[in-house]
Amino acid sequence: GAAGEFSENHFIVGQATSEDVRNRVLQLIRDPGPIVVGVIQGAGYISAMYELVLGLDSMLRRERVREQASITFVTSEPYLGHLGFGQTAAQSRFERQFLERGIEYRTGVDVKRVARGEVVLDGGEAVPATASFLMPPFTGDVDLWKSQGLTDESGMVPIDARYKHVTADSIYAAGVAARFARPVPRLQGMEPPQTGYLSIQMGKRAAQNVASLLACGAPAHQTLPWLLDVRIIETAESGLLLASYGSHQLTHRAISLPGALSTRLKIASERYVTRRLHSGKVSFV
Repeated sequence: GAAGEFSENHFIVGQATSEDVRNRVLQLIRDPGPIVVGVIQGAGYISAMYELVLGLDSMLRRERVREQASITFVTSEPYLGHLGFGQTAAQSRFERQFLERGIEYRTGVDVKRVARGEVVLDGGEAVPATASFLMPPFTGDVDLWKSQGLTDESGMVPIDARYKHVTADSIYAAGVAARFARPVPRLQGMEPPQTGYLSIQMGKRAAQNVASLLACGAPAHQTLPWLLDVRIIETAESGLLLASYGSHQLTHRAISLPGALSTRLKIASERYVTRRLHSGKVSFV
């Protein structure tokens, strides 16, 4: 049920799924009930679900139906705010917000089944769910699966530290479709966060390595950029600016933002990135 079979799970990965989530939220306002929000094991775009659960809480309170709609957050992360790559500064911030808002949570759990009226966890616990909003894992592109030996068992393209396919010398991959077959510095075996910024940086380094293979310059001197990840968690009341960076070992920061400021910063960053991509200029620092 994770991929939305039988319309039991809802998630945001594009316009169609966003409209589906919107319609389900409007139904919840008219007919509230228990809600489960979270991240299914293997999912990469995790921070969106934190925004969604906090946004749902705020909306239900505005509509004065929050007391009729309990919210439970479930995630395969070992703790809140881990985000799949060991972010540590956000944990206490999310724990405090969840406590203040009355959002229950389960960490370090796998989802076994998304069924009608409940989400069944791997340990056997069935969490009641009138509506489920769970981010499923990205499983690659179907057309890539058709090329024998190109993808691994998860549907991703396995690459080495230079973004080259682990067995095919002429194939390079970067971004969300790629997966490091062996640990790279600063991630300690974890997958990099799935963000547009990092995908662009990975693509630049892959292109530089391809050019080097064609005797056009030197290869990239590092696999990942020094600045690994910056993101804004937008909420109506109080947002968060999260940053993870470092040359050898990651340093994590979490800065509280007023709700209005987090919204303005989110809009500004999205417009900036969209304009850069539209112009073809992707020379981010």
